Amino acid sequence: MPTADPVATIRSLGRSAPARRALGRRAAALAAALALALWVHHQHDEALGLRQRWDPTVPVVVAKSTIRAGAVVSPADLTVERRPAALVPDGALTTKPRGPRRAAVDLAAREAVVADRLQVGGTVAAKVPEGHSAVTLAVEGGLPPVEPGDRVDVLAARRGTRSPDLSSAAPDSGTTDPGTTDPGTTAVATGAIVVDVPGTGAGGFGAAADPGGGHSLTVAVADGDVRAVTAALLAGPVAVVLRSPAGP
Repeated sequence: MPTADPVATIRSLGRSAPARRALGRRAAALAAALALALWVHHQHDEALGLRQRWDPTVPVVVAKSTIRAGAVVSPADLTVERRPAALVPDGALTTKPRGPRRAAVDLAAREAVVADRLQVGGTVAAKVPEGHSAVTLAVEGGLPPVEPGDRVDVLAARRGTRSPDLSSAAPDSGTTDPGTTDPGTTAVATGAIVVDVPGTGAGGFGAAADPGGGHSLTVAVADGDVRAVTAALLAGPVAVVLRSPAGP
């Protein structure tokens, strides 16, 4: 039997240890590459899922620049963009309106325009909030320096129940109807919004004077107060009290 060379055996063992280490390093690198490939594949799947959730895009009408409430909005003030459906609010316009509209609220630049934020109608109609109606008041005597947007209380003379006949009073004599037991006033509307002040000057104050020496202005009152305000106007002029902006 041939005898193994001890030197050759030692050299062989010396070469095999580095080989094993190199093989281990290659295996580790291969495992790392495989893990990286699996991670990239997972990220790709997640990105594809996100894209599918954001797609498809839909057309939406947006404001080109800031638009203030009450301003006339023409088709030229708007543009159509495509945006992910998930970002488009309910009721947003998909095509520009054919004619001019009025902004019911402030619109920010690039804001998606919801249909109920554009109103059809004149300047006054656009300023009347939902649940309100516009009423033109004949105001007795002096009028506070009001302008659109102010809030006022509408006061009417409160008469007693003994005699509802208003014709017996002498307006120019300063006398009181004998049948009147309560010469005070009552608020027929509170917090009415001034929407139009006819005859305003450059400063935006004042109101158109009528031949009888009074003034007129248009206010938006709650729908529930319309009948009381109308009844007061049919009975005679009313008074207006300007409310503080800090009030309720």
